[in-house]
Amino acid sequence: MMDRRYLCATALPLAAAITIGAAASEPGRLANGGADACELITLSSKRMTLHDGATVVLDARSIATNGPAVMMVGSLVHVWQAGAGDDTPPAADRRIIGVLRDSSGVLWPVPAPVSGIEALHPHVASAGAAGWHVVLVTGKERVMEFDSADVWYGLFDGRTWRHFQHVTRAESARLLPGWGSHLIATPEGPAFAYSLNRRFVRESNTPENRGLVLLQRRETRWVVDTLRTWDAAWAVHLIADGAGGVRAVYTGEYWANGRSHGPVLFMTRHDPSGWSDPRVVLDVSPEYLAAPIPVEPGSTGTVTSSPRYVAAPMLVEPWSAGTIVSWITGRRGMDLDFSAHEDTEWGIVSTDGTVRRLGRVASAEIGDRPAALQLDAHRAVWFIRNGDSRQELRAFLAVDSTVHDLGTARVPFDNFVTHGAVLPDGRILIVTGGLGRTPSEPLASSYLTEFAVRCTSERD
Repeated sequence: MMDRRYLCATALPLAAAITIGAAASEPGRLANGGADACELITLSSKRMTLHDGATVVLDARSIATNGPAVMMVGSLVHVWQAGAGDDTPPAADRRIIGVLRDSSGVLWPVPAPVSGIEALHPHVASAGAAGWHVVLVTGKERVMEFDSADVWYGLFDGRTWRHFQHVTRAESARLLPGWGSHLIATPEGPAFAYSLNRRFVRESNTPENRGLVLLQRRETRWVVDTLRTWDAAWAVHLIADGAGGVRAVYTGEYWANGRSHGPVLFMTRHDPSGWSDPRVVLDVSPEYLAAPIPVEPGSTGTVTSSPRYVAAPMLVEPWSAGTIVSWITGRRGMDLDFSAHEDTEWGIVSTDGTVRRLGRVASAEIGDRPAALQLDAHRAVWFIRNGDSRQELRAFLAVDSTVHDLGTARVPFDNFVTHGAVLPDGRILIVTGGLGRTPSEPLASSYLTEFAVRCTSERD
């Protein structure tokens, strides 16, 4: 029998809502041209069951909508045939990389593009009438990164793969979810970025060994362009700027005035002429700590370092005032303090590339990663685990420049990374996983839960 702990630790990472109930409690109050009460409502919660009755556990690290259809992909996918119980192993002959939910709500498997390869860390973006763009990785990974990996691209039309091709060989690449960017669709073609980090070489912090790598498809060929940086880049995301280029928002450190800063938030732009110089757009560390370091045998000096850092940038676009960027802030060494928390914060990326910091959304346990989703041109929503609860998810709604607490929903879950998507009609789709409750159920399964944000002004 498969170990339940393995499923909780790997195949069920989405800390979102398996909510069996009517509505969220504690509806928040917000002001939007007057008093307006809003609440988070649970519309449905269904086991992820394919059209043939098979049950799926899906590590859905990338989700994209295409009209009312949704495609969800991930590295770890298990399929149990219809009628499987808790002592039934997953089907070994069903190798899929995700699930496609069609416009009628029926779920279909997304097969691996080529048999005989282990497709890792797929990312998906809408290709309009053509279906979905997908990039994925093959290779042997170690902690956080690949020494060497191959990046592939394919176009999935909902039934078959087309144009499956090798893009590039990536060396010393951070391609894991949360580090590599989301795949985005631009007028020129799909684009994806990851960080280069050659750590175990002499003078590893020279520009030849660190940087960002952009992959962008233009017509029938892929362009690969590397931005060399002195210090390692960490998590990166891309924004299509509508002017023939993309902006990269990434976290990294820098050294100035005798001390280390960060990680902080950087931004740079790429267009057909190449990369612009990266610049710091957010540094959340106004205070610094001094720590002794060896200068030469028998003596020590001191170096000051930032006690706070920026991590896990999340983007919501487009928005009325620009692009929302949300991030996690924490304090160095706080992972040793079990009472400490990280903060989810947010701001606006304006058209000139500056970031206007708007403040804190909520606190979260260390390691929790919330979802930030766009509802419409004026509203965004976050889903965050409620403290250290294993049964509650809290939602926050941003209207213009103010964040409002929508309250909590009861959400049993075992992992702490949240992903979801917003459908064209405003419904919020969240993927989550749970263990079987009876011997007649599969050992585990994923769920699709639909939420809606309802405000009194919308009901008048």
